[in-house]
Amino acid sequence: MDHPTHLSLIPLVISWALLFFHYSSPTYAATPHHVTPSKLVQDVCNKTSYYSFCIEAYESDPITPSTSTLLHLVRIVMELGKANAMDTRSHIFDMYRMIASLRSVEEELEEDPMFANYDVFIAGESASQCERRMASDRVQDSWISMRNNFSQYFSNISFVTIVG
Repeated sequence: MDHPTHLSLIPLVISWALLFFHYSSPTYAATPHHVTPSKLVQDVCNKTSYYSFCIEAYESDPITPSTSTLLHLVRIVMELGKANAMDTRSHIFDMYRMIASLRSVEEELEEDPMFANYDVFIAGESASQCERRMASDRVQDSWISMRNNFSQYFSNISFVTIVG
């Protein structure tokens, strides 16, 4: 059974993943300490293409002010990058879980409608979770919110239809 609702979720998943890849960066993940960066940090950040991001990233780490070597700065930024990548992977995994839930609904609908209903619930909850994350990160994107709302609406309609 080919449902256009499944296809309409693919752009949502891709947009959500890209959005959170960007907004889960240290710039948005931590509140800057508003301490004047050290000369070493300023020198490093002046050489980058992203000075403000660089400063904010280093300011998000409490060890930075006591760091006096480039090696320590590299370790700090690598840890920040690793944390960002792991967080991004988690967000992407959540979206893949939503897609997997929707795909399994098609297979389960005939065999076990109540189990299919659970998968519909998971898909709707993934959209709700995306909205909560956007709100906690103070992200406002009307297009993504609209797509999340559609996902929740489709989930609710599917639930009601399956239950009868």
